[in-house]
Parts: sequence; structure tokens; C-alpha cells
Amino acid sequence: MRQPTSMAISATLAEGKLPAFQHFVRSRIIGHERALAALDAAEGKSADSPEVRVLAAELERIHDVPFQTELRARWDSIQHATRSGTVNEISGTVYGKVVQARDIHGDLSF
Repeated sequence: MRQPTSMAISATLAEGKLPAFQHFVRSRIIGHERALAALDAAEGKSADSPEVRVLAAELERIHDVPFQTELRARWDSIQHATRSGTVNEISGTVYGKVVQARDIHGDLSF
């Protein structure tokens, strides 16, 4: 049985709604061919799909302590942001000014 956190991470990766998180995972599992294949296979699948369970297993199988530590830290940050009702994510190349905020009362100008 997979760990609940691994399943939740894998389901979120399958949804593809957090591109920066997806990019982080993909960039850190280069060289782990089974994990990369599982990530590709899970994309767009439901949280309870066999592909998501395989992805969770493959992520757990990676014995890279810095990766696992950062994965859990980023996941905890995502969970905190989700509970607080604020999720700001910018991905790709950005030209110009960007503001990430939850509540703004009053004017905002650059």
C-alpha cells in the first residue's frame, strides 16, 4: 500500500494543475527512467487510477534524500497555501512586473 502523501502528490502531478511543481519533479527524476515513464503515464489520469498508484510507488522508490526532503517541503508548502485559500504560481518566462497577492485593499500601481 502506498503512503497517503505519495498518493496525494502523484494525484496532483497527474492533474497537471501545478506546472512549477510538475517541472520540479520532472527535473529531479531525470535518470530514474521508471519514475519518468510513470509520470508520463499518469498525466491526465484520475487520482484512483493504476497509473497514479504506480507513480506513487516509483516516487517512493527513489532513494535520494535531498530530493525526498525537498519534495515533501514543497508539498507541505502547497498544502499550506491551499488551506489558506491562496495559491500563486508563475511558470515560464515572465517579462514585466508581477504581483502575487491574496488580498489587496486599495490601489495597486507600478
